[in-house]
Amino acid sequence: MQTIGILILIFCACLIAFSVQGCRNSKPATGSSSDPVVTVQQVDSLSRAQIEQMLQQLQKQKAPKPTMGAMCYDMAGPPPTADYVCPACGQKTVYSKDTSFVTWELGSCRREFEQMTKTDNLKMVLDESSFCSNCSPNADKHELVLKITYSDGTTHSAGGIHQSDLRMLTYFFKGSLSFKGLQDGTEPLKDHLPRLRELLGLEASAAKGQP
Repeated sequence: MQTIGILILIFCACLIAFSVQGCRNSKPATGSSSDPVVTVQQVDSLSRAQIEQMLQQLQKQKAPKPTMGAMCYDMAGPPPTADYVCPACGQKTVYSKDTSFVTWELGSCRREFEQMTKTDNLKMVLDESSFCSNCSPNADKHELVLKITYSDGTTHSAGGIHQSDLRMLTYFFKGSLSFKGLQDGTEPLKDHLPRLRELLGLEASAAKGQP
């Protein structure tokens, strides 16, 4: 009887050993490996290749239907002059042209950019120095410029920035398929891929990666 008991214990020990070894050798189940979407939360610093992958994923998705926002109302005309105070040097520049942009759009762009930089992991600068007569006395154009530095050190600048551009980027970096327009309606980001590529400096990649 004692011999039988010992044999039973040895048999049980072998079963336990094989079970443990099987657990060590097993691999966790994985989902589909085809074209995983790269999101900002998955990386510390986005590279050009990773953003290109995000753009290609957006291209493959079915564009959601746009939704209507609030109706447009008549707005007051732009003021005859607008004061621009440079945040870098404190110099005041008085404008008699482009007053609507300086009065309304510029502040909206600053706020939108602040929200955008809370959600992404790219080094970005919203350069408004061309509006300052002291910082850029010989500027040919007065416009906002978005400057991006990628993880590999390459840089890209896109001019003519408006609030809608920054809002599109905010929703793109969040992984959304649509973005909220200025009248609170929604528009599919896929319809604005050319502008997104222009903002991100990836126009050349578009020709390679898309039919």
